[in-house]
Amino acid sequence: MEGICGIIALQNREIDLKPRVQKMAEFLTDGEILDASCISGKGWALSAGGWQREGLKPVAFTMEDEHLKIAGVADLANIDELARQFGHASGDLGRIVVSLVKANPKHWAQQLRGSFAITVFDAKTGQFNAVIDRVGIRPLYWCVKNELFYFGSRLRTISSICPQLEIDYSMLYGYIHYSMIPSPLTIFKEVQKLEPGCLVKGQGGSVSKSRYWDMLADQKILESEQHIAQNLYEVVSDSLASALKRQNQACFLSGGTDSSAICGLMSKSYSKPVQAISIGFPENGYDEMHYARIAAKAFNLDHHEYYMQPDDILADISKISAAYDEPFDNSSVFPAYYCAKIARANGANYMLAGDGGDEIFAGNERYGAQQIFRNYFKIPSLLRKQGLEPILLDRLEKLPVPLFRKAASYIRRANLSEVERIFSYRYVADEDMFAPEFLEMIDRFRVFNVRESHFNRLENAENLDRHLYMDMKLTITDNDLRKVTRMCELAGVRVEYPYLDQNVIELGFRIPTALKLKGSKGLRYIFKRAFSDLLPDEILKKEKHGFGLPISQWFRKEPKIKEFAGDVLFDPRHLTRGYYKSGFLDKIWRLQLQDQTPYYGTIIYQMLMLELWHREHHDRQDALQTSPVFDKLAVM
Repeated sequence: MEGICGIIALQNREIDLKPRVQKMAEFLTDGEILDASCISGKGWALSAGGWQREGLKPVAFTMEDEHLKIAGVADLANIDELARQFGHASGDLGRIVVSLVKANPKHWAQQLRGSFAITVFDAKTGQFNAVIDRVGIRPLYWCVKNELFYFGSRLRTISSICPQLEIDYSMLYGYIHYSMIPSPLTIFKEVQKLEPGCLVKGQGGSVSKSRYWDMLADQKILESEQHIAQNLYEVVSDSLASALKRQNQACFLSGGTDSSAICGLMSKSYSKPVQAISIGFPENGYDEMHYARIAAKAFNLDHHEYYMQPDDILADISKISAAYDEPFDNSSVFPAYYCAKIARANGANYMLAGDGGDEIFAGNERYGAQQIFRNYFKIPSLLRKQGLEPILLDRLEKLPVPLFRKAASYIRRANLSEVERIFSYRYVADEDMFAPEFLEMIDRFRVFNVRESHFNRLENAENLDRHLYMDMKLTITDNDLRKVTRMCELAGVRVEYPYLDQNVIELGFRIPTALKLKGSKGLRYIFKRAFSDLLPDEILKKEKHGFGLPISQWFRKEPKIKEFAGDVLFDPRHLTRGYYKSGFLDKIWRLQLQDQTPYYGTIIYQMLMLELWHREHHDRQDALQTSPVFDKLAVM
């Protein structure tokens, strides 16, 4: 991958840190050779590494002048504008950033558009700032240890030279509930992930964090629906301006509204057929290639199709699990990786992804589901509390009538807090899954306060906007971007997210919620209206799906995958971790073999990816491939 790392001394500024940072930089790569640079002085050392190949502009840099020392990785949409402003060539990224910092030392980050992670150190004052982009496309991990400030684009740059980092067991618990570890927390107690739109500032031996940008929902647009739809179309189109200047790029194409709209807009202005990559699956209920083909035909795309097979999982699970420095269980990493790998094989240097559209414009079924629960509170309180609830919950629920039980369940869930209800779809209780001794170590408040804090940050906003805000943090930054960006890096391509352009996000959160969600069924209403002339009717009317992987079915039906998962999970190393209640694995394994829904298989996959993370990153093995399980894979 392309990234940065470094160490800055908070107090002792005589120490030579260059050898340590050079060691850190070795852990930026996924095995490819990076064009690396390192600058250093007394009490500081910064490094950056990036890809260097024909047709790909450098985005990783180190730069220094008399006082300022900078390491950055930045793929900026407004690089030409900044270059003209400061009189530099657009390819001279380091000098542009130096000039920007000097011209506006307090607010320089606000002037950057695109993806970036940059650390600026002033050797004269000892002050430093580390900053990432508004949505966290370029991550940055950091910690303070022994009066040294460590930072790195990958967690393993830090863990490689800080061997005594302590696992945060509350975050292992959090991983099971979130499918990842949410920012600013990490798998290690001492290390943080910098949150999107935030910066870390150090001066005089102290370190503090602040926010330079965030989403706001308090200034709604008052214009007509037609005007808003036209404005939305134009802003999304403008977000593709930098992509239209490039050659050798491809689009993810699921056949949904987001990816199809990007392909459609590109095809209107691009000089040749737009390359698009789609992944299909042989299992019923998972394959959406039909819709991808509709988009490909409508926009005359250079369409590449690939149908994933169970053997693809076995071929790449070691590489993919090793690519994540923290436990991460989104199984869509596999189709994302194969899309990027196919694009790279066909000459692409960039991919365009449709992530963010659902979370900005309310395109997921969960938003409609929550609206159904909110409708309950339109019933007068007196009727609810003294009529419906006593009758249903105290009397009718006890009768063997499914309708009464369903109605009672609806009332109970409606009366949960908004955040509790959103996350109330877990059917295995903690006490059934985890060992009592493990649960005693867990700080549940710290785990669940992350989601509460996100939801409550927009104090006066409507609940839908608060839900969208929370999902932008948890679903986009901490899940989808980690999935797509990391898999593109692993495949050797960069990725751009048009819907996550600053102007698109800010416009999206100013659109009235009634135009995003019409009732409980009218998902992303205003987006569909805006793109109704561009998108085929079948795509506008289709239900939400995406690149879902039929992993639960494969655990049940595919002998090789079933055997692999069983070998890992029933290995004594896994059984003696101490996380799970005695007998839980046997029970969940049996249930997932019997149940036709994906639920229990999803838990098996969570446990599998956690164990593979342990073997690669915590057990300090050289590689997963050296374990007996992966030796066995080689001969399958």
